[in-house]
Amino acid sequence: MKRTSQLRRCNRARRKREFPRAYGSPERVAFVRAQPCVVRGCARRPCQNAHVESGGMGRKANADKIVPACQPHHYELDTQGRESFERKYALDLQHEAAALEAKWQQAIAETTHAF
Repeated sequence: MKRTSQLRRCNRARRKREFPRAYGSPERVAFVRAQPCVVRGCARRPCQNAHVESGGMGRKANADKIVPACQPHHYELDTQGRESFERKYALDLQHEAAALEAKWQQAIAETTHAF
């Protein structure tokens, strides 16, 4: 099947400007990737930064609304929707995102006090 419309080009300037809001920092991205998948018992690694809610109008949510998810579970979250995903795996993704943010803040504090 042939595509009838062109793919939209990536706006690199916007992506660079939005990265800190949507993901935090490259260090935070690496921190999330090193965490286990949010689905209990899943041993797949590395994890991806999965946003648990939309930032509105096609935007990603802020960095504090991220959970670690392996690629198959991230895809499932994106395609099935948050409510369905939470029911299936008995999760509260808002709570999981808040717990991850607290863990990140603790890691930053420990790194800061190490010097």
